[in-house]
Amino acid sequence: MAKFNGASYMKFFVLASVTAMWVSTAAAHQCILAGNGVADISAYNACKADMAQGSTGHDHQQAGARITALEVENAALRRKLDLVKARLFALLQDVAQ
Repeated sequence: MAKFNGASYMKFFVLASVTAMWVSTAAAHQCILAGNGVADISAYNACKADMAQGSTGHDHQQAGARITALEVENAALRRKLDLVKARLFALLQDVAQ
């Protein structure tokens, strides 16, 4: 019989935890029929079709939010870069005098 040391137990625990989180995340999205109307049934069917293809539709929302956040960060970094350029230019003018 194989002996397990502390590192083996830790590896098993980490692997089991990651697997459990992955399974729970995969099963988290469910399509719910909200009513008996044509629009509700169409939305439910579209949700089921997306799930069958492996897309839940939330990826687009998350990607859009991520893009917006990156655009804001990009603008802030451009302002910082402009400030650094101005300071460097001022230093170069002082050295040239």
